[in-house]
Amino acid sequence: MIGDEAPPLRIRLLGGFHAEREGAPVVEHWRRPGARTLVKLLALAPEHRMHREQVMEICRPGATPEAARNNLRVALHTARHALQPELPPRSPSAYLLAKGELLMLAPHLVTVDIDEAERAARAALTGALDLVTRAAALEALERELLPEDPYAEWAASRRAELSLLRDRVRHALADAQLAAGQAEEAAGLMERALIRDPEDEGARERLVRAQRVLGRFGGYAPRQSRAEDPDEDAARSGAGPAAVPAPRYAPGAAPRSPSLPAAIRRAPRTPLVGRDHALRVLTAETGGLPPLTLVAGEAGVGKTRLAGEAARAAHRRGTLVLWGTAHEAEGRTPYGPWADALHAHLAGRPTAERAAIRAAHPELAALVPELGAPVPAVAGPEEERSRLFHAVSGVLTDFARDRPGGVLVVLDDLHDTDLGSLQLLYHLARTTGSQNRRFIAAFREEDLGSVPARRRILDAALGQGLARRLELMRLGEADCARLVAGLAGGLAATDSRLADVFRLSAGNPLFASELAGLIDHGLPSPAAADLGGIGLPEAVRSTVDARLARLSPSARAVVDVLATAGGDVPLSEVIEVAGAALHPPLPPAACAGALDEILVAGLAEERDVVAGGRPVPGYTFRHPLVRLACYGRLTAARRRVLHGAHGDAALGRRREAVDTLALHFVRADDPRAVHWVRRAARRAAALYANDSADRYYRELITLLDASDESAAGAEARHEHALVLRRLARYPEAESALRAALRTRSRAGDHDDAVRTAAALAELLCRAGHVREARTMLDGTPLPEVPLTTATKAVYALATGVVDLHLGRYGSGLAAALRAEEIARGLDPGVVGDENPELLRGRAVGNRAVCLALLGRTDEAEEASRQSLVHAEAAGDAGLLTTVLSMLSQLALDAGRHEEARTFRHRSLRLAERGGDPALIAFERGSLARIDLATGDLAAARAGAAGAIDLVRPFGISWCLAFALAHLVEICLHCGELDEAQEALEECAQLAAESGDAQALDAVRRLTGQLAEARAEQVRTPNSAHPGAC
Repeated sequence: MIGDEAPPLRIRLLGGFHAEREGAPVVEHWRRPGARTLVKLLALAPEHRMHREQVMEICRPGATPEAARNNLRVALHTARHALQPELPPRSPSAYLLAKGELLMLAPHLVTVDIDEAERAARAALTGALDLVTRAAALEALERELLPEDPYAEWAASRRAELSLLRDRVRHALADAQLAAGQAEEAAGLMERALIRDPEDEGARERLVRAQRVLGRFGGYAPRQSRAEDPDEDAARSGAGPAAVPAPRYAPGAAPRSPSLPAAIRRAPRTPLVGRDHALRVLTAETGGLPPLTLVAGEAGVGKTRLAGEAARAAHRRGTLVLWGTAHEAEGRTPYGPWADALHAHLAGRPTAERAAIRAAHPELAALVPELGAPVPAVAGPEEERSRLFHAVSGVLTDFARDRPGGVLVVLDDLHDTDLGSLQLLYHLARTTGSQNRRFIAAFREEDLGSVPARRRILDAALGQGLARRLELMRLGEADCARLVAGLAGGLAATDSRLADVFRLSAGNPLFASELAGLIDHGLPSPAAADLGGIGLPEAVRSTVDARLARLSPSARAVVDVLATAGGDVPLSEVIEVAGAALHPPLPPAACAGALDEILVAGLAEERDVVAGGRPVPGYTFRHPLVRLACYGRLTAARRRVLHGAHGDAALGRRREAVDTLALHFVRADDPRAVHWVRRAARRAAALYANDSADRYYRELITLLDASDESAAGAEARHEHALVLRRLARYPEAESALRAALRTRSRAGDHDDAVRTAAALAELLCRAGHVREARTMLDGTPLPEVPLTTATKAVYALATGVVDLHLGRYGSGLAAALRAEEIARGLDPGVVGDENPELLRGRAVGNRAVCLALLGRTDEAEEASRQSLVHAEAAGDAGLLTTVLSMLSQLALDAGRHEEARTFRHRSLRLAERGGDPALIAFERGSLARIDLATGDLAAARAGAAGAIDLVRPFGISWCLAFALAHLVEICLHCGELDEAQEALEECAQLAAESGDAQALDAVRRLTGQLAEARAEQVRTPNSAHPGAC
């Protein structure tokens, strides 16, 4: 069929590229990506025609004219025969025409879906269509344009045009729905629009109109422009406060000036002494300061008090203050201080406002139960974590935009928080830019260093200029005397007493305050204090004991209840536990009297806490050291009974508090601890709070081993190993997987045993033990029993990974194709590690790597882009990192440096969000190679050295070898041959130990280059190296 005999050709660009004739696809797999790109370019172009030079510039930027023409000629030939397979040789195509220097699609035979969608959209905008047809026009535009090419610059302008048209059609449909009395449908449409784009002011305005029709007030309101100053506008117009534009959330539902958090709402009991300079530093508004201030100091030195004063000062300037605390007694709850801060703020907000925030940032529900049930996870843990980070960033940006003073987030006791909270803090500081967001983080220096990864995050923020550090020292003798005199009164505070307090407190404000309280009550102060020792200072223990001695027995019993609760505790829970776990039981009236007595003694204070999604009366100790002193007095039996009662109370009132329930049931030695610790571990892992997940899994494994639940223990060890792998703790992960494999093999759990063996093989490759991985797989053949499809796919993937690392690229390619074929048979509804999109994406990605290493770069690039589609569909950030990294390498090899940099920056950002130091180091080292190729030698050297410094402490052989290879390459270019020699020797040793074929190939290549450079140096000893750094 030629010319007019050819059937019509239909090209689809929305939802993915596809060409079909008479309802059947023309071609499934394009032999050359360039041919497919050519067809896409013409389908996107105005009137579907482009000049040859335009096409060559897009497809082969920077190539010589001859090379570009040859490439275009091959692409044209391939495209013509792909679209028209029956086309005889050297015959003109019916679909792809050439007129002089113009290339075009035949207008009478080729239709493009984007043209049809735009025509329907324009008709919808004229009002000529009914509501159903308008909705259909919008549905067509909702499909993404060429999702397989998300970073292609040649599609960017058309993508932007479609986005604007989509917004106009969506707004027009909402207007029509409102006019037709369909306010509920209009509200739902606009809520979905705001989830996609929180900046869509048109959607926000229409949502408010729809909510008013439905009688819902206080939802979204038009957002105030960044440039608007409402006070200035009101003064200029002479209008009063009513003329000021409404804030984004809940207009009129709350005072314009937000209230202070409960943690700092009460006036301070003690004067702020000796901190004038520190307070000026903390409250400075000079431009150019980093967004994050780190306040460090020992326990009791006044970090919380100083941060509170700074927060009050910011509040007076119209700043929204959020305050979150990491509670030591609750363990390192995933994102604990962030959840605390958002809980405290949102619990007191109107229901409509919370609903509006959920609509804009649905991922926040994972942290804040007040926003409703969490959104079901549809992606991998890395991507879910990334979405959570973006949601927190988005809501803080919204808060900042609606307040003249922006937003200040204070995170207290950050030394007791999880790694995820620190990673989120770093992400927010890094992405703040010009936004009016500031952060204060207070921590104890001596406790932060117990987890090196936490220290590295704060050091990175300081090193990159994202943070500044404020060190709080103890008070001098004069300031200590002023503090004590102000608390104890002039008559009681004699010179000798003041000297004793300073000697015993060593200038620590908390200890000095406690001792001043003794003086005020006429009691003798402690004779000695071991302030230099480890643990709770004796001064605090003694002063707390002295205060407890003045309490009635019932009040001391209620102190025990508060001490076992952990952090803030609702009054209702205190009353319930006091009635169930004390002997004799305390009725509510007696419990209330005991609480009043405790408040008078100054041990605790009233504070609103969040329970059941709303603020309720509660209690907390005035200082965590006071709680520790009280808790330390309890016997093991009393602790167990009280923790059990707290667990029962929380179970009946707030089952969503997984971490709290796990804590209490573990400390109560309750059999229910297994269930709740497992839930807490999986929740932490799903949130990518890896250090919290690690802690929970260790606790879970201990509990399961004690109960002799071997199958459940093997499952927990397998899951724990996946978390340890993310933390780059490979030896521990290997030990956990080997233990799980032994248990599952002995029990005859064939599917589980094969999956564990596959995970172990891939882990060994990552740890640099490739030959051992091959030996392990050879010694673990597939059992002669039926296996699930997912298990077969996982095993084939692991086999391919091992072959790839051993340099058996042909075998690796065959294994990847086998895994890809198996994955096609999976149920599309499966989620998690057996998600068919994830397994298929991994298989196609492995195929791409093997093809590239076999020199089949065009096929490798096509496979990489196919894998990218699967990775994005699965929402797995780990796979996305790998695929984008591969695309960057292919672009670099082809000389497309800017495209390579774009892909590499994207893969580096994803790796940093995931937190795996091995992947981060590899991506940074690879970015250094791009800097080298573009001549930025300083950036290249810094990037390569930084990658080595990051990964060396972990002893990760495979990654360290590649990082060293990158440094050797840069040193050779700069003529620094001795440094290159030293790095190459270490690289060669690591490559030989691991047996990684790619690392060994790099060593051989670099050894030859170094020998050539040495020979050149001998020939021309005095010449400067052309690439000298």
